[in-house]
Formats: sequence, structure tokens, C-alpha cells
Amino acid sequence: MTSKSKLNIALLLAAVFLIFIVVYKPGKDSENKYQISKLDRATVNHIRLERIEAEPIEFSKVNGKWNMLSPYTVAATQINVESLLDLLDYNYHAVYDKNKIDIKKYNLDKPHATIIYNKQHRFDFGTTEELNKYRYLGHNSKMYVVNDYFHHRILGSATSFLDHALLPKGQHIVQIQFQNLTLKLNDGTWLATPQPEQYSNDQANALIEKWTTAHAESVLKYTTGTEIGKIKITLEKNDTPLEFELLKIKETYFLARRDLNIMYKLSKEQRRDLLQLPPPIAADQFEKDISDAMHTPAPLPKEKNNKEMKAANPLQDQSNTKK
Repeated sequence: MTSKSKLNIALLLAAVFLIFIVVYKPGKDSENKYQISKLDRATVNHIRLERIEAEPIEFSKVNGKWNMLSPYTVAATQINVESLLDLLDYNYHAVYDKNKIDIKKYNLDKPHATIIYNKQHRFDFGTTEELNKYRYLGHNSKMYVVNDYFHHRILGSATSFLDHALLPKGQHIVQIQFQNLTLKLNDGTWLATPQPEQYSNDQANALIEKWTTAHAESVLKYTTGTEIGKIKITLEKNDTPLEFELLKIKETYFLARRDLNIMYKLSKEQRRDLLQLPPPIAADQFEKDISDAMHTPAPLPKEKNNKEMKAANPLQDQSNTKK
């Protein structure tokens, strides 16, 4: 074998060795080696939260959307529920066999809170260690020591997970009934009963748009207050109207859904926009707005030549003459 052949073989072996180092990274742990769970978050369609000092909460995912099953049966805020899956991606700092430790010492015999995925993957939250404030987390036969970024998420009230939208997304209003006014959609036109003076279809469209896109400042558990009136909304392909109670508690106004045991807090702007037709546009103001919209600015004056400038400014002309 020639020296050149030996050199080529040596270079080939070196290249193979480098490929092995890059691909397999011997001596380096895989990124998910210390991950507390192998459960794929994409496969989770049911979540249950259990807390010592609060009522349990259950969520179910149907057609890609999270809904709360209890204590309220209503749509959930998707990003808040999705954040409950982040625990599955957490890495741990240390792990212990439960059978070899006293779990009472870490409050895992009576955990502060528990989250259960798909009705079988259970994670118990114990106390924190004093030095780094890491959280003790029980899962299956192990106790993990993890960063305490997650615990607070499962301690909030059930209403903190609820969607703030007053109406279901994608649903269309076909009738809205106030105490002294009913708007009903008929062939693309809103019929008002009784019809206010200077009423226009644009007023009804504006009111319906406000309701369709309305999101409350917050959602709270239903409680009694001073009832001011009721509002009934009928949605397309749904014969049973949604009933809202307009409540006043102290100086705050709410739209309450007694059937769902929740109420939506309204801002001052929402009280103005949702509870009455917007004022009609006066005819003269309407004509002015149209005129302003159609107005074409006059062209800028052309630059005058020297003769025109002299004629327009005799003083300038006299000064030039004296020179």
C-alpha cells in the first residue's frame, strides 16, 4: 500500500469520527433527559385541577377548542388553558424515589394542588425548598425538584380561565330585545319595534357589531344585585334566546348570565355602546361629512414669472427701477 493510499484511509477515518461526534454527541446528555414527563402535550384533551382551598376545575378539548366543564359550562380562554400544558415540558434539577423519602416532609401526602392530564397523568404540588425556592413535585413513584414557575397558574379562580366574550365566537345575532325596543333581522334589514324617530339601519348595524365583538373587563361568579332590566339575544340557528340581566352592584354594572352562574363586568363605554342605539346622524351633518369626503383640494398656484411678480408687487418693481 502506497503512502498516498494510507493517507486517504486516515483522512476517511478521521471524517467518519467527526461525523460520529457531531451526530451522536457522546458525553452530552440529550435535551429531554431531565424532562419530568414524556406525555405529548398535543395528545392532551382533558385537564383537571384540584386545590385544597378552591373548587376543582375541569377542561375538555373538542375540535381543537378548550371549554370548561366545571364549575362553569362555558368557553375558556384558550391561551390560559394551553399554558397548563407547559408543565409537561419542564426539566427537573433533582429526582428522588418516593419510597425512600418521607413525603410528609414535602407536603406530598396532602398536596397543595394537583393537576391531572387525560384523567391518569397526575402531578402533585408540595412545598418549596428554602435555598432556591424550588418546588417539590410528585409524579408516579418519583419526587422531582423543579423551578416554581407553574404553581401559581393552577391556584387562580375558575373565572380567571373563562373567555371574556359576551357571545359565542362565530355566531350571528338575528334578534335583540331590550325593555322598550326590539331589533329583528329581516332580509338583511333590521326592523325596530317600536321604531324610534330618525331611525336608520346603520344604527342597528352599529349596535349589533358592538355586541358581536364585546369582551367584558372581567368575568365573575354570579351574585345578586339591583336588577335594572333584561336583554334577550337570539342567535342564528338557535331558537332559545340568551338572557342577560343588567345588574348594578354599588356603582358597577354587570351583564349576568344566571343560567351559567357568571356575570360580565361592563366598562363605561360598554354601558353606552351595548344598552342603546347610537344616536342618529343629523341630516346637515351627514351632508357635510359627504361633502368633506368628496371635496377635492384646489390645485396649488403655479409659480409666477417675473412680469407677473412685478405686476403683483409694485414696490418690488420700483426698487428694481431705482437700481
